[in-house]
Amino acid sequence: MFARKLTLTLLVIITVSVFSLAEPTVRLAWKTYSVRGVAYSTCIGQNYLYIVGFEEKGSQQVTRIEARRLNDGALVINTTLGPGALYSCAFSRGTLYVAGKTESEEWLIATLNENLAQPRIVKSVKGFASSIVVSDGFLYVTGVDYNKASVRVEKRSIESFSLIGAYEALAPNTYTFASTIVNDAVWLTGTAYTPTGFIWRIQALAPNLTSILTLRPQVQGISYSITASREGLIYVTGPNGTISLDPQGIIVSKSTLGGFRVAELSGVLVILIGKDTTKALVLNASDLTIILSIELSKNPVVPSFGSAATSSDKVFLASAEKIGNSSTWSIYALSILVPSRITNSTQSNTQTKPAQNYTSTTNPTVSIQPTPILDYITPLLMILVLVLGVVMVRRKRKHRAQRA
Repeated sequence: MFARKLTLTLLVIITVSVFSLAEPTVRLAWKTYSVRGVAYSTCIGQNYLYIVGFEEKGSQQVTRIEARRLNDGALVINTTLGPGALYSCAFSRGTLYVAGKTESEEWLIATLNENLAQPRIVKSVKGFASSIVVSDGFLYVTGVDYNKASVRVEKRSIESFSLIGAYEALAPNTYTFASTIVNDAVWLTGTAYTPTGFIWRIQALAPNLTSILTLRPQVQGISYSITASREGLIYVTGPNGTISLDPQGIIVSKSTLGGFRVAELSGVLVILIGKDTTKALVLNASDLTIILSIELSKNPVVPSFGSAATSSDKVFLASAEKIGNSSTWSIYALSILVPSRITNSTQSNTQTKPAQNYTSTTNPTVSIQPTPILDYITPLLMILVLVLGVVMVRRKRKHRAQRA
């Protein structure tokens, strides 16, 4: 009887251990509010988390950049580049790069040092620059050219800021709101206006700005954010859903769950949503099934586009919450612990570079593999075998003694 009870107890412990190891642990590490206005994107530097957007000052929008501590979100420095708005940032080689628009609706591209000093500003065409990424020593700035009502991508020198080349979409009424780098290609996402309304538009450009592919994945509305995993999958989200694609543009998975920001970390996808309350959806990055949902605030999210930053164990989201009659900068840090281990990639020949507008570290290409369950339950199984062995020996001795 004792052996049966002990066996059952140990089996329950093993079962609970296995299932508890299967789910990621996601929690809100910190949350902070800032000024009135909208925050769009985050990026990570050597010492700080950077957030860009605009601040409302009366009836005027003023560009705003914040540098905050990564561990608790405390504000360290903030600055402005004057009237306008900033939508994207990237950090490389000790320099912060930002993109947006001026008060007069011109492309605004600027650099600052890590302490938000020594700004250098370049203006371009009428419209707005919605995203900026860094790859192989070049800046790729994407946005909309108002003169042609279409997507524009500029390639600039990271040192001199000089324009090297530009791409203009041939289709009018096309817009782009976010971009990332995958295998040296610039992937951008946005929308196109068609006779049936707005529909998602995704495009990939080679480093020389020639078009590799253009996709319209039959999702209505606007796609607001894009990111890529180290394994080479591209993730796009908008209020009407989320999709994952391979580097050839083939849709791998599709979900009706979507939002305004997307980030991938250790095999899980984090999406910011918030029609009634602000939430973070955590999805399985392989098949886009939902794992859990975390409420970040009782206030709704102000719809906006942008990019999210990731560190080794955290996702940093910036947006705005509707508080009363105004919008307020809202920044969140989500801590993610996934039961997985990192091994050298042997399953794929794809050499994927991390999207540098949302991470400041340059790690080797890795493959995230589920931690073998036997690594955890083997010690419990050994204990079970030893205990049962002792019990069986005692029972045999007792049986012999009874026969004698």
